[in-house]
Amino acid sequence: CSFMCAVYEAGASGYVKHRDSAPTKPSGRKLTAIYYLNPNWHANAKGELRLWDSTGGVRLVEPRNDRLVVFRSSLEHEVLSTKIDRLALTTWFFNRLELGLELIKEKRDAQQDLFE
Repeated sequence: CSFMCAVYEAGASGYVKHRDSAPTKPSGRKLTAIYYLNPNWHANAKGELRLWDSTGGVRLVEPRNDRLVVFRSSLEHEVLSTKIDRLALTTWFFNRLELGLELIKEKRDAQQDLFE
């Protein structure tokens, strides 16, 4: 797995709606885990994780200190803007074979785009 430490400073715009992996196969990333390190966080601080489930339902997850959130990497999500500094440690769990196949497919698709 790989790790990313993200610091969103107060007033930052957040992170746009996206998926950490494609919803189709092959898709290397399987699970996304986010651990929040925000001892000064409060409800008015904002900076929530907006997460869309597979049926289109939406859930807001507060970035409370010492909270661990785990979800399928293929689900759409975004980080909303924050009023105070917000810190999150993220890791992804993946299937090595499917990750390799996904990278090969991306490389082939990029090469085809060059010739079109």
